[in-house]
Amino acid sequence: MTLKFAWVASLLLASALASAETYNTEQNPLFKKLPVRIENALYSSKENAEFFKDSGCEVVGVAIWLKNPQKNDAYVVATRNGCGWGSAGGAIWVVHDSNSVANIVLDSFGVSITLNDKIKDGFRTISTLEVKCGLMFKSLL
Repeated sequence: MTLKFAWVASLLLASALASAETYNTEQNPLFKKLPVRIENALYSSKENAEFFKDSGCEVVGVAIWLKNPQKNDAYVVATRNGCGWGSAGGAIWVVHDSNSVANIVLDSFGVSITLNDKIKDGFRTISTLEVKCGLMFKSLL
C-alpha cells in the first residue's frame, strides 16, 4: 500500500509542477560557484553561523528569476557534494540578489526545490520536497 501511495503522490506532484522549474539539490551539475556577495550573505548570516562553523560546507547554486521573469535576480543554493546532508535531505536556500545587497529569502530543507510560475506577494511560489521513510513530503512556501 505504501508503494502505491508513493507512486500516486509522485504522479500528482509531477502533474502539478508541469509549469515550474525543479532542481535536485544534491550534487546537481547545474550548480556552480556563486558570486562572492551571495556566499557572504550565507556565511555571515546569524541563522547559519553554527551550521557553517561546524560543517565546513561550501555552497554552490544556480541563478533563477524570483520577481521578474525577464531577469535572473536570485540563486537557489545548496551545499557542495551533499555536505551536511542527513538521510532526508539537506539545506536549501534562496538568496535574492539586488546587485547592491544579497538577502536570504528562504532557508529550508529537502532533496529538491520547485519554483512555480505563480507569483504571490511579489515572489514566485516555492515548494521543497523532503523524503522520510520512503514517503515524500511537500512543503509549500
